[in-house]
Amino acid sequence: MKSIIDWLISVEEMSYTTYEKAAGYFHNDKEFSALLIQLMKDEKTHHDILTRAAAGIMGRTELQPIMIKLPDDTRLQIEKYFLSVDKKIETGSLTNEDMLDFIVSIEFSELNDIFSYIVNTIRHYYSEIIPLAAGMHQHTRQVERYIESHPESRKYLERIKYIPNLWEENILVVEDEPDISNLLQAILNKEGTVETAANGMEALQKVQGKYYAAIVSDVNMPVMNGIDFYKKAIELYPTIKKRFLFFTGAFDYKIISYLNQNNLRYLLKPSPVKDIKDAVSKILAL
Repeated sequence: MKSIIDWLISVEEMSYTTYEKAAGYFHNDKEFSALLIQLMKDEKTHHDILTRAAAGIMGRTELQPIMIKLPDDTRLQIEKYFLSVDKKIETGSLTNEDMLDFIVSIEFSELNDIFSYIVNTIRHYYSEIIPLAAGMHQHTRQVERYIESHPESRKYLERIKYIPNLWEENILVVEDEPDISNLLQAILNKEGTVETAANGMEALQKVQGKYYAAIVSDVNMPVMNGIDFYKKAIELYPTIKKRFLFFTGAFDYKIISYLNQNNLRYLLKPSPVKDIKDAVSKILAL
């Protein structure tokens, strides 16, 4: 296991170094450069967590024997990708399409399967690696969202749609209108596992039994409204405040004033699908 973990650590180092160089290379393309900078930061975090995990499990006799091998051709192919990008940066011949092809080839390659296996093996013995699993899911979703928003890059969607998730975030939609609840489920189902509640009371019962990385709640609902649900939820779990996004058609001054005064995220109905996805993705990234 040690040799594979050491290699994964070296790949993470190559990744954040390459993304940092590429971000500078594409500095005139602000959106693409921003994506590369975020990927670079993610890879640096992954490298540091994996390095600590490797030290944390060193000498553990109860570790399960590893059931996979790292084929030489896989290792050489992955390393070849990095060498190719570095050479094109040095010669000034790297195109946007070249870089996007590299990102997809790396992030959605057999490397991901190996990474997934190692993380899921280690997490039983070193729980501190769990944030890496969660972070990897958001990391790859950033790439997917960029591709989805650029029609000229849609050809990559077929290559990435079957990638397995290292981690599945739980999202709670609190909405009494079935049509709106179903719509939000459809919009958010690629971000994680979406559950629903028809009112604040039902939602409160759910958050008492499970952690939700994002809660999208209506305000005006029967039995218990969204504001009362929020107040009771933060009494139980103060840090849950940052997990809320209110999606409301209520234009009542007092409600909007309360949301603003408490620095709560909210969107007014109707809102563009992109705005909903972006708002939830920001919460998941916290």
